Amino acid sequence: MMALAAILAVGTSLGAGLRVLCLPDDDARYDLTTATKRERQLKPASCSVCSASIDPTLVALSSGLCVPCSYKSIPMLDDDTTEQGEYSDPGGMDIDLADIVDPACDAADEAMALLQDVLDVSERVPGADVDILQTSVRDLLRLIESDHRAVVGTLHDISQALASLAESVPIEWQDYVEMLEMKFDALEHRCQATAMAVGGFVLAGTLHHLVAHAKRYGLESHRCAMIMNDLEIIAETIEEAPSELVHGLDYFAKTLDALHEYEAELTDAGQWPSVLECTDALESLTLDVGILYGDWPA
Repeated sequence: MMALAAILAVGTSLGAGLRVLCLPDDDARYDLTTATKRERQLKPASCSVCSASIDPTLVALSSGLCVPCSYKSIPMLDDDTTEQGEYSDPGGMDIDLADIVDPACDAADEAMALLQDVLDVSERVPGADVDILQTSVRDLLRLIESDHRAVVGTLHDISQALASLAESVPIEWQDYVEMLEMKFDALEHRCQATAMAVGGFVLAGTLHHLVAHAKRYGLESHRCAMIMNDLEIIAETIEEAPSELVHGLDYFAKTLDALHEYEAELTDAGQWPSVLECTDALESLTLDVGILYGDWPA
């Protein structure tokens, strides 16, 4: 159940500052994927576990947890459920986010270089407002340097720093600031793509787990093996190239259709709520992928 809450927390992550993979974000605000979310009034919210600031529009979907605490709640990632200390998945699919998360951490160097550029420019502009900007930028540099995984949680603050810089510099420097903003857009896009890939990767693992359960209740062995193999291939593909997630969405939907054939059996086994959560997670993920990548070939 909590695994899919974590997917939703990631899947609705498009916008001006994706919260993600490893550290809490600092009061970031995010673009919303539905009209209902856009209409909500933003109120301060904090994680129920660590008290970190979280996006108030995601409190319900994430069960009041920040992204790091959400990931800690995913059994297939963290729980010691075997004598050997490894997760026992009845579907037999290994879940390892390292190959997706580690490349995202490489974005820290890019973010630090961007912040250093902001600092270099701001040091040439006098004024109290610039002093405040410089202090903020130095704090961000220290945070990212201390833990490279913090980069995504700082995206909103980096965006704000660029906006403050644009307001402070002479008009003849605006072209340079616009170039820095383009660098930020590229950084944000990469982080968003990685966050969605993590959501897709976890969704593939959860569906794999559910298909293994469905086999016990009548899903034909050959069909079950084919679906599970395809899900493993999709997960491996996402590991190698996060953008390939777009080609896995239709298959996730078909897998859910197959699971719906065994609604009664899965309900009796207590697994049906997970199927419904997968459906919600896929819908949210599809919206975010559409926003980030636009239309893609079927």
